[in-house]
Amino acid sequence: MGVVFIIFVYQYYRSSTFTCSSFMDINNMSKSVKLVGPIMGIDPSLTGFAIYVTNIVGEPDYEVTFSTKAVKNLADRVKRVRYLADNAAQIAEKYSPALCLIEGYAYGGKGRAGLSLAELGMLTRDRVIDKVGALVEIPPTVLKKFVTGKGNSNKIAVSTALTMRFQRTFKSDDQADAFGLAQLGRVTLKVLEADTKFQRESAKLVKELIENEIGGELNQ
Repeated sequence: MGVVFIIFVYQYYRSSTFTCSSFMDINNMSKSVKLVGPIMGIDPSLTGFAIYVTNIVGEPDYEVTFSTKAVKNLADRVKRVRYLADNAAQIAEKYSPALCLIEGYAYGGKGRAGLSLAELGMLTRDRVIDKVGALVEIPPTVLKKFVTGKGNSNKIAVSTALTMRFQRTFKSDDQADAFGLAQLGRVTLKVLEADTKFQRESAKLVKELIENEIGGELNQ
C-alpha cells in the first residue's frame, strides 16, 4: 500500500482567521503542519507591554502598548499582571494568530522586578496559548541576531536597525521588540523573504522551536 495521509483542517474561533493543517503519515507517524494566518509578536513588560499583529487578511497591521504603574501590595500585583495578560488574550482571541512569538526571559532581572516579570510571563503564556496555532518563546539573543546580526546588540541598535529596514519609528524599545518578533515570524513562515544570512539562520532556529511545540515538521 502507498503512503496514507489523514488530513485535519482546524479553523480557530468564529473569525476563522488562521488555519492549521496537519498531515500524518501512517507508515512512519511523522506529522507535517502548515500555519496560515495572522502573526503576533509580544514583548511582555510591566511598564510597556507591547503587541504587534501582522498578516491580517483585509486589515492593516495592529499594534498596541499597555502601560501600568508599580504597586505595593499583593492584591494590586495580581490585578496588574492579570490586566496585561487578559488584554493579550483578548487580542489573540480577536485575531486568532497562526503563530505567536513571545520574547523569552532574559534571566538578568533580580529581586522583586525579576519575580514580577516571571509572574507576568507565565500568566500571559497561560492566557494566550489556547488561542493561537503555535506559541513559541524567542530568546532575546535570537531576536537581536535576526534584526542586527549580533545576539548581544543593545536595544538602541535593535530599534535603529528596524527603523532603517522598515522605514518606521518606534515610541519604545518594547514596541520595537514586538514589531521585530512579528517580522521574524513572517520570515519563518515565508511570508517575508529574508534579506541576510543571519536572518535566515534566525528563522531556521525559530522553525525548530515551532516544530518542538507542534510535535511535527513545519511545512510552509
